[in-house]
Amino acid sequence: MTHKNGKPYTEIDNDIIEALLLIKITKRKLKIMLEVNRKLNGFHTPGDKIPLSQFKEDTGMAKGNVSKPLRECIEEGMLIRKDNFIYLQEDIMKWQGVINLITSNRLSKRLRKVINLRTKKVINLDPSKETLKATNKRKVFSKLEREEKLEEFKKGFKMMKEAIGKVPDKKK
Repeated sequence: MTHKNGKPYTEIDNDIIEALLLIKITKRKLKIMLEVNRKLNGFHTPGDKIPLSQFKEDTGMAKGNVSKPLRECIEEGMLIRKDNFIYLQEDIMKWQGVINLITSNRLSKRLRKVINLRTKKVINLDPSKETLKATNKRKVFSKLEREEKLEEFKKGFKMMKEAIGKVPDKKK
């Protein structure tokens, strides 16, 4: 554990914090992720055997409420379990929640840059300014044009009414 001003603290990678803030995650899974990060990064170890009783003690969760979110974190790729050791998956691109965010286009600008740097690919999740302008551009009519459009609408509506009136009544 690192000390600052005589107090111990744990460093957490900004990418991991941003990913945890953006993905849909339950409170229990968040507690599990923070605890694993504290145990591993706080003690500068890549992996560790962390018993459920330790999670229970440190997070305040019941032992029965620890195993499911821990298993879900492993299944979603946020944690790795190998030979009863637990490792933090530091490559957030392998987290299921981040993959879902990429496909739904809901990443922060900083996280997009991180992903672009890590994958060495250009992922264009933001439409260009020109595309946005074209999409958001609304036709602004002058007063004369609005009056002409209104007259066209009224004329079309009147024609529709006449056409409906000419249809023979089938109920007779």
